Amino acid sequence: MMDIEHPKPVEQPTRAELIRVLKLVKKQNAVLLEKLTYLKERLERLDRNTY
Repeated sequence: MMDIEHPKPVEQPTRAELIRVLKLVKKQNAVLLEKLTYLKERLERLDRNTY
């Protein structure tokens, strides 16, 4: 009979680590939203000037 190798348990991040990463992601989202808004406004201005 062969021994079955069990995979090592995956370490779960701590609550503090998850919160830290979430804050980082929220900051990145805010920056990206700002850039997207700026580009959208520029595009709308270009569209108005085209016609």
